[in-house]
Amino acid sequence: CGGSLFSDRWVVSAAHCILFDAECGGNNPNTWTVYLGLHSQNNLSASTVVARSVNRILIHERYNGTKLVSFIDYIQPVCLPPRFQKFPYPGKSCFISG
Repeated sequence: CGGSLFSDRWVVSAAHCILFDAECGGNNPNTWTVYLGLHSQNNLSASTVVARSVNRILIHERYNGTKLVSFIDYIQPVCLPPRFQKFPYPGKSCFISG
């Protein structure tokens, strides 16, 4: 899972990434490290990477991992191309964060 830097001391990520990832330590902050400026998980020592420990993990009190989201006019999933669409620029890079 990815995260977004919200300020100089807060990172926002998805609750399900924390709660249901026992392999990474679940919601124990001592088992997590945040890597900023990371563009490849294979290169944690790149000069652009800054690693920070996690002091606290907050899960919103109304988070419900089993309740599905209802799509309405102002809540929609991301726009994706049709499943088998061919892209005109093979070999080009793109960046996605989530």
